[in-house]
Amino acid sequence: MSILRKYPLASSAALAMAVAAALSACGGGSTSGDTGAGMPSTPVAATPVSKSVPVKVIDGAIKNALVCLDKNTNGACDEGEPSARTDAGGNATLSVPEADAGKFPMLALVGTDAVDADFGPVTTAFSMTAPADKPALVSPLTTLVQVRAQSARVSSTEAEAFLKAQSGLSASLFADYTTAPASDTAAGDAKVLARLIVLSSQAQTSSALGAIGQKDASGATITKADIEKTVGGSLIDNLAILGAAAVDPAVRQAGDASAAYKVVVDDLVASKPVTREAVVAKLGIERLAAAEAAAAPTASPPALTASLRMVVFTDLNNYYLRNFWATAADNTPDANGLVRNYEVRAEKVNGGVGREWGFGSTYERRGDLHWNGANWVGCPVGFRNSGTVRDVAGNSTYNYCDGFERGTSKQASVDIAGRTFTSVVNDIRAFPGGDSGKKYSEFGPTNMSLLGSATFPAGSKLLYVTNNPTSTAPSYDVQTSAIVSLISAEVAAGGDARTGSGASPACGPILPTTPVSSYTSQATTLDALIAANRGTPCLFNPSTDGNGSSGTRNDWWSNSTLSVGTLAGYYASLPAGTANFYTRDANLRVAFTGANAVTYYLCQVRTGGSTRNCGSIGSGSYSISTVGDARVMSFTNPPALAGKLTYNRILVERGGKVYYGYVNKPVSSDGVRLNLPAANALIKQLDPSFEGITP
Repeated sequence: MSILRKYPLASSAALAMAVAAALSACGGGSTSGDTGAGMPSTPVAATPVSKSVPVKVIDGAIKNALVCLDKNTNGACDEGEPSARTDAGGNATLSVPEADAGKFPMLALVGTDAVDADFGPVTTAFSMTAPADKPALVSPLTTLVQVRAQSARVSSTEAEAFLKAQSGLSASLFADYTTAPASDTAAGDAKVLARLIVLSSQAQTSSALGAIGQKDASGATITKADIEKTVGGSLIDNLAILGAAAVDPAVRQAGDASAAYKVVVDDLVASKPVTREAVVAKLGIERLAAAEAAAAPTASPPALTASLRMVVFTDLNNYYLRNFWATAADNTPDANGLVRNYEVRAEKVNGGVGREWGFGSTYERRGDLHWNGANWVGCPVGFRNSGTVRDVAGNSTYNYCDGFERGTSKQASVDIAGRTFTSVVNDIRAFPGGDSGKKYSEFGPTNMSLLGSATFPAGSKLLYVTNNPTSTAPSYDVQTSAIVSLISAEVAAGGDARTGSGASPACGPILPTTPVSSYTSQATTLDALIAANRGTPCLFNPSTDGNGSSGTRNDWWSNSTLSVGTLAGYYASLPAGTANFYTRDANLRVAFTGANAVTYYLCQVRTGGSTRNCGSIGSGSYSISTVGDARVMSFTNPPALAGKLTYNRILVERGGKVYYGYVNKPVSSDGVRLNLPAANALIKQLDPSFEGITP
């Protein structure tokens, strides 16, 4: 099977997602003149009607912040934009032309000459903003509302709802938490989260300052305001981490709050950095799309379109690729104005075993099911995704895999006709991130000499895409390996199996060599799992094996807890003296502790996969809901570390079995891909027998 001989490449028309178009500026004035009998006409400028717009700026109340109406949305207070300085209470009043009131975001520039009533003199400058329709309060929380509303092209109300769901906050994001009584827990949560947002924004911005002065793909020069905007989007993607930290007792009850906040921020910056490359990439997409919109391209008749999202090629017996395509019929809007496309992934592995599928990051996960609002469904090869036709600014909405993910999209393009394959592939490899579980640094052939000096033909384009998910669906893996194991009651009860301590008769015989089937079965109900997993480990004596030593503690927790997820490489170093007995991974686990309460644990992972030496890291609760013909368990108040996972854990009881399930977190992403002529040319270069897909 040659590459894509069976399936053509595909369009990402409905899948590529994006940050929002810039808010449009408006306003103006008029002149008029009166003519008296026998008198010459004299033009007289009309006096614009203004209104007073009160504004308050807070992290704590901030004195001497510069507040303005950001009419050109450039993140700066420019000459001619109404502005004022805040007083000691954070208050200012702007005189705004009535024609401009409620039409532009409010901007607050907090410099090192400002003073925060709660946190003292400002030592690192930062900026905040608020949506045009909610200008009365400018805070770290309103800033994220404005960033979300602009990037996802939704209202401030919709943006607030999304952010509250991501962060876990119950208080309004437009409320002044600085004036709330100490007994108002929700306001207290908001205040801590706001502070974490400011500190994270300052730290992330500082780490990306190397992008200032660089050119993005559009040729524009990057400013600090550009970086702060990009950082705002990143903080939204990581809001679950900050939201969990804001209610974490270890943070809220710390004797030194500043030190506790610093631990959270340092960890976020280290694990989720905003890199110079990411800033350059995201801004390039936005500006290229804006330039294309300004050019007002003429519409073309529906035709076959395609995008190659990823190709990793060793030889014709070892490769992977992912693509989307749409026929002319797919690209013809239906009665609802929607167009279609579908996905094909193809690979050859193990020296020539070929396989093709549609949905799923791997061939094994192609059968995952999700709840589309009416049924549990999957998406086989040929399933059509839907979306709106892109507007002139490259914006569209999409529905991927029948509700598995919905969101908004922005696409921009660069003409690469005449450029060498090598130069373009190197550009793609320099793009941050990846696609399909592959890094962009892997894109193309392993042996770059296969590209020779060939160039891309006329019509070839490099497509840049930003994706902003707005919702994701409850889902589960249908494989047997994803069925949750039910431990026998005796072993689940745990006990002390150490010599001289009255060895537990159930735990004692359990060794790494003991067949798992001898003490487990497939779980059939959530209720059975609740009863069995009570957080009661088996305690063993220290042991050694070919990998090393357990150390003084050797507790086995797989018997009485369930996995929430694994943090790969969490531990920077292995415990002293243990060699490779443990991996560097950490396992997050949960146990049921009465009523609807749960306890969360952080655990070591023994080489071979066994869960060891757990420690409590928080508590929460669970709930069970009926979803179609299934029962779904979800968890509340997960620990801050769970924010590092790309999904939230659920358990799905369906058809007499219980499966590990997930709800993907709606995280924005930037991508790069090749259009149909470019993809045809590249694949033909790698596989001379490939005949190409043409309209």
